[in-house]
Amino acid sequence: MFEMLVPKLRVNTVFDISLEELYRQGYRGIITDLDNTLVGAKAPVATP
Repeated sequence: MFEMLVPKLRVNTVFDISLEELYRQGYRGIITDLDNTLVGAKAPVATP
């Protein structure tokens, strides 16, 4: 189940995300960290 939480796509800006393409691939939702509360802007991984 943990592998479901590993990013499969990283983009520089949310404007680079094609919602139509994600929908075609079967995705029905996305999780974002727009304000860097989960992972700092320069941190390579999340802290426990």
